[in-house]
Amino acid sequence: MGDNFASNETGFDLNLESTKWINDRHSFDLGIETDFTWYKDTNEVSQTLHNYTLAPAFTYHADVFKAKLGGKIISNNDEFEIFPDAEAVLNLTGNELAVFAGVEGGYKKNTLRSLAAYNPYIHTRLTDKIINTRYFNVYGGIRGNFSVIEYSAQIGYKPTNNLALYQLNFNNGNIYDFNVIYDDVNIINIGGSLSAAPLKGLNLTSTISYNIYDVAVRAKAWHLPSLEVNVQAIYTSTDGKFKATGQLYAQDGVWAENRLPDDFFFARLNSLFDVNLGGEYWFSKNFGAFLQLNNLLDNTRFRWIYYPTYGINVLGGITVRF
Repeated sequence: MGDNFASNETGFDLNLESTKWINDRHSFDLGIETDFTWYKDTNEVSQTLHNYTLAPAFTYHADVFKAKLGGKIISNNDEFEIFPDAEAVLNLTGNELAVFAGVEGGYKKNTLRSLAAYNPYIHTRLTDKIINTRYFNVYGGIRGNFSVIEYSAQIGYKPTNNLALYQLNFNNGNIYDFNVIYDDVNIINIGGSLSAAPLKGLNLTSTISYNIYDVAVRAKAWHLPSLEVNVQAIYTSTDGKFKATGQLYAQDGVWAENRLPDDFFFARLNSLFDVNLGGEYWFSKNFGAFLQLNNLLDNTRFRWIYYPTYGINVLGGITVRF
């Protein structure tokens, strides 16, 4: 991956997984991953980030109880670190109600590709910024299903080192792009999901996630949303020729540090309410058409400060498959 300013990055990720079943009930899993990244910026400064991961885990399955005990051994720059990977699930009333709790940890790579995928307006000279985010996640909750309804709800605590935040960058007093900055952040997450199939061919899903950020150095978790809500309905005809979708996505306003040449101030950007409709129809096995109506409420809020999102937009076309 590269840009017009001569920054470029090459990556190679090899991920191998295997499972051994014991008595056709319990399982031993082993994962091996080698993840390489080579980065060079406009100053011809090179940087590498290579992670090696060994992840063994054993899962015990009983009638009403399941327990997973495992871990991750990760090597980076000739240093090793061990992270937990464990979860316990207890079915209280069959499939209707189960409680679960777990703990996990690891590294999340911050590369030119991953950072630009999240924020396409970053300053791509990322010398000394291609690094790992280190995290632990302790969580617990409930889940289950009643007839056509499935549900889950959980709360988690996630202490995180070197979490990527985004700070507005000025170039000669002009708004330019975003610097990637890192901070240690403790995150409390409350989330849940609900799905149902009340009619044949109709699937309804909804998810909600709320994050509370405790930032070590910065005033706020710049450009990270706290609340996200996603509600979606999908209908597929019995013959599979017609499919219709409807979606409501909401996100609260993010905090931004609005830098001026001689001063800066905090800004809470507008919230997002995004309504989308879509449909597709197959005239034959190999030929179909689709239409997508996006952002019907014409919300042009700033997800990234000074970079407004698209208003109402329409996408349509044909699909040919062989």
